[in-house]
Amino acid sequence: MPRTRRPSKPDTPYWTHRSWQASAAFLAVVALASAVVFFTSGAEHGGSAQALPRTSATSEVRVNPCQTQTQTQTQTQAQPQAQGGDKAPADLRWGTVHGTRVPVSASQGPARRESPLWRCFARTRAGAALAAQIICSQMSGPAWRLATQEQVVPGQGRDRFAAKREFVQDAAESAAPATVTWAGYRTLSYEGRSATVGLLIKTAQGYAATSVQLRWTDDDWKVLADDDGSLYSRLTTSVVPAGYTLWEA
Repeated sequence: MPRTRRPSKPDTPYWTHRSWQASAAFLAVVALASAVVFFTSGAEHGGSAQALPRTSATSEVRVNPCQTQTQTQTQTQAQPQAQGGDKAPADLRWGTVHGTRVPVSASQGPARRESPLWRCFARTRAGAALAAQIICSQMSGPAWRLATQEQVVPGQGRDRFAAKREFVQDAAESAAPATVTWAGYRTLSYEGRSATVGLLIKTAQGYAATSVQLRWTDDDWKVLADDDGSLYSRLTTSVVPAGYTLWEA
């Protein structure tokens, strides 16, 4: 399946762009505020992208935690939902990942909410959307290296993201304002082993939106980074949530 080419990042300073100014609150919600500023500013800090730093020997043991899910979760994953429309899980609840309020579901994931990573999502449209939000939200905390290694598809994009993220200070857990939250999603494409989801964010000024590409790998969803290291597409703003399935009515 060919990948959709995303808009190129601007070379001029990020603070001069209206889209960045209008969606500043969103940058806090995804918990990648500083990293996104770095990516869109055109700064390179010199040198070429380096390979993802290795984690400790203990974390390198390749044990797949998603292979020991409950029978209900396993059956859901075995029958990927490629058909049908988007819908919010009936068992939707809310949790917090490094200061960011995120939707969670017992049936759609994450099935494992153990520190430092939340993982194991259902192979469904809603499961992909939940994975996209939570994986991005985990990238601001001290466990971002482990999250990158375990929840981002290996390749040039992952290496570039890791190299750029090294220059960014971890965001405080209080970075996300209470007036900003993940609001909903829409499936842009879904092929069972790949998905592109649009994510909607509610702010005090209205709504912001972006999209994330994912791949089904090692029995779980992982984010597919662009070759330039971006985890999600350029932000857009809107005053209405038309076309999105809201997490809460």
